Amino acid sequence: MRKYCLSELIVELESGSRPEGGVKSSQGEVFSLGAEHLNDYGGFNFKNPRYIPLDFYLNQKKGKLAKNDILLVKDGATTGKVSFVDNSFPYKNASINEHVFRLKIDESRCVPKFLFWFLRSPKGQNQLMKDFRGATVGGITKNFINKVNFNLPPLSEQRRIVKTLDTIQGLIDKRKETIRLLDEYIKAVFLDMFGETEQTATLGELLKSKESFKCGPFGSQLKIGEFVKEGIPVYGIDNVSINGFIDAKPKFITPEKFEELSAFSVSADDILITRTGTVGRSCLAPKKIPKAIIGPNLLKVRCNPSVILPEYLSFALNHDRSVIDQVLSMSPGATVAVYNTTNLKNLRIKVPEIKKQHEFLLRYGNVRKINMLFQDNDHLIKRFFNRVLSQSIT
Repeated sequence: MRKYCLSELIVELESGSRPEGGVKSSQGEVFSLGAEHLNDYGGFNFKNPRYIPLDFYLNQKKGKLAKNDILLVKDGATTGKVSFVDNSFPYKNASINEHVFRLKIDESRCVPKFLFWFLRSPKGQNQLMKDFRGATVGGITKNFINKVNFNLPPLSEQRRIVKTLDTIQGLIDKRKETIRLLDEYIKAVFLDMFGETEQTATLGELLKSKESFKCGPFGSQLKIGEFVKEGIPVYGIDNVSINGFIDAKPKFITPEKFEELSAFSVSADDILITRTGTVGRSCLAPKKIPKAIIGPNLLKVRCNPSVILPEYLSFALNHDRSVIDQVLSMSPGATVAVYNTTNLKNLRIKVPEIKKQHEFLLRYGNVRKINMLFQDNDHLIKRFFNRVLSQSIT
């Protein structure tokens, strides 16, 4: 087994281009692939396609995609992300833009997918990022190929390793798709059960009390210099995922500051809603949540459980399209929803009878149990995959 420098194996290394005026989603005949189209799993995300004119593509001398190409984001926030063009790539004609490198490898010595897996590995990522430079919009240059070194076994062994890694990745992909389908299923159940519900109320009418709706403290109430290394947690947007609380590391304040800001304290089953970043994402505060407050980027809602169940309300805020459309209509001129206490209090929410809410939550709970089993299994497979990857490719 011999150690190679990546520069010894490169046949072509290039980035692409776009016509003056950029690319569009509705005009053009040829797919233009940018950094945003490379996903986290070595594949592609085609949700927001961009196209270039056919004549521009035909006149391009660099950046045209072919089977077995390795694509690498060269600058920006996702620098180093890697994807592989295999038989499943849906576009016959496609090219990359100026933010992506295309690598073509000498296949007489290296299986392209083997190099792809190496570049995705922690060791490969560490090596290519040695070329990273720049502060505001950093990136890597073509010189990265002189900084990547790895052991290259015989072609037969490379193919065996690739087959093993592809098989494990296939299992991960299947479980990921199952999890996605479970999420779609419960949304369909919600729509089927409550899509035609006529009884509604404003969110303000569903509150437990007048103090049950609170926006996080303003900057003048909680300054950056008042955070400490440990103490009372201050939860923010990183702690809120769709329908699930994340125990991400929060910021902290002193017990004395907590007493001053106790109006922003969090209790079990409070609905936490993000108001910046991924606006409108919501979840329930867990049953055993410690003494804590919400930060400036969150809202909290405490509903009247005799009328509407907290978990049902949180699900509706996340998935009821009519609710999201209402917020958008209350935000003239805004390209994203604006969540504040005024908007949210005026939202009209479907309020089915409590019995039906309980029935939905029972079905939802069963789906979540299955989902968690798949996710736990997924974590184990990913750990096994990473172990095989690190041991097989060095």
